[in-house]
Amino acid sequence: MANITTVDELFENAGSGSHTIAAGTYDLSAKTGGGANLVLKASLVPTGEVIIDGADTYKVQVVDASPAIGDPTLTHRLTITQGVDNCCEVLATSLAASPIFHYVDFTEAQTMNGLTLQGALAASCVVTCNSCRAYNNDNDGFSILDTATGNAAKLKLVNCESYGNDPLASGGASGDGVTSHLSTHMIELVGGSYHDNGKGGAIIVGGGTLFIDGATFYDNCKNVTGNNHISVGTDGMLFIKNIHMYLTAGATANSKSGQFIQISGGCVYIGDSVIDMTNMTAVYCILLNDGLDAATLGVCIERNIFKNGPASKYGISVPDSPVRGLIQNNTFYNNNRDINLDSPNVTITKNIFHNTQSYAIRAYANEYSSNPHSGNNVFFGKSNPANHFYLDSIKASDLTVDPRLDTQLRTNSPVLWTSGHGAWKPTFPTEAVGARALRNRTRVSTSEIGL
Repeated sequence: MANITTVDELFENAGSGSHTIAAGTYDLSAKTGGGANLVLKASLVPTGEVIIDGADTYKVQVVDASPAIGDPTLTHRLTITQGVDNCCEVLATSLAASPIFHYVDFTEAQTMNGLTLQGALAASCVVTCNSCRAYNNDNDGFSILDTATGNAAKLKLVNCESYGNDPLASGGASGDGVTSHLSTHMIELVGGSYHDNGKGGAIIVGGGTLFIDGATFYDNCKNVTGNNHISVGTDGMLFIKNIHMYLTAGATANSKSGQFIQISGGCVYIGDSVIDMTNMTAVYCILLNDGLDAATLGVCIERNIFKNGPASKYGISVPDSPVRGLIQNNTFYNNNRDINLDSPNVTITKNIFHNTQSYAIRAYANEYSSNPHSGNNVFFGKSNPANHFYLDSIKASDLTVDPRLDTQLRTNSPVLWTSGHGAWKPTFPTEAVGARALRNRTRVSTSEIGL
């Protein structure tokens, strides 16, 4: 083990072993004999605040190796900055690679991304980041850019933050917090926050998989009108639980115009989350696209809270397609409109629609009442119950009274207390029953997920 103190020592010891690196700035362009990319296969632990600077000419590359880089005690930050294109690349050209980064920043990439799984991967590649940040990069914060279709690539971000990427739209207004591009890609987000990026917060292109647990999303799509804060492309898979999504008062007009979540195909689960539509100008908060088909899509949206939807805006839009799904045990609170329903194949049951100003369900041809499995919902807080529907009607199993009178059907609704025999709280709750504390929560314990 070496204690690295100079940029030359960093290059000399980068190929193998496990080393400490002293506090300071290590300029890759200052290497004796001329600058170069730093090909890193060794583990590095900083003993103080460390900066590895590509000087807009070089970058760090982890190739065919699985080192541990950074401080696992989360005491000393290691920053990789000013990469010539990407700040840091992980490549698996002949061997599987599974590096882990602890408490590392990736920032100010000149033309591309902060951290990238890069190139045609010849072997599987799994990258884990623990309490890392990607910010102010020209394009994306974290990205999988593999061009081969045969090998799996996974990026797992635990308690990470990605923000301010594509700050000046110099990346063609394409900077996402985290993104992938092929069906063999998987992104897992555990805790953390994704906000203020030029385009999306988490964007899956080309049919990959996105798993999110306990993260916060706000004020993305700063540079793109009508884009999506979270989206999954055709035949992709989306699993969301325990997230918090919202827009601040200072969000840009572009941010406000974006759908919170858009799904174009595959399988979808959204549960135990709080979605605050305050300041949203997009027509739909969650948009299931018209291109969905029964062969590839299953939808389950349950135990969420949708609140504060502005005039003529919807919490969920279901397209006219063979899509089959279930919307159950959600609370829609203080919205102008709740569900735009254009398919009889999606069951809507055991939800609470509270204080909806316009209509709770907008149908086109009795799509709600014609589904024999829909019903057992509560419509409450409106003077004329008939106005809960547009081109549809209430079912015999539905209630239009205070949900505290309902003792058997909606016991999983997130507006019910976990104690007190299910007594209903007639104001908006702070979190869903069964969800972990979402208010001000952006971190989870590493022991919960095996790090």
